[in-house]
Amino acid sequence: ERRERGGGTCLTKPDPYSLLKSAEGLEPFNMAVYVGDSAEDVLMVRRTLEFDKRFLSVGVYSTSSFREDLISKFMDLETDLILPSIEELGGLMKTVRRGER
Repeated sequence: ERRERGGGTCLTKPDPYSLLKSAEGLEPFNMAVYVGDSAEDVLMVRRTLEFDKRFLSVGVYSTSSFREDLISKFMDLETDLILPSIEELGGLMKTVRRGER
């Protein structure tokens, strides 16, 4: 989304430009995970995938007052991974690296 700010254009979520630009600093990389707590975060990753397929979306819901609604929205948007909080991601990554299920 583009919004006018101070005579210029400001790109906001879910426009993929900011994510693509910030990922340039990660090069070379095989996969990047973007963690967000809103539908706009997931939509941004989905739009980013039109340009670069190396991104995964993670939706976290513990900060929301409407957790069930947010989980449902994440599911509707086919979020790659839905977690209660970002704190769960570290343990999950260790498990994946060890090849456990």
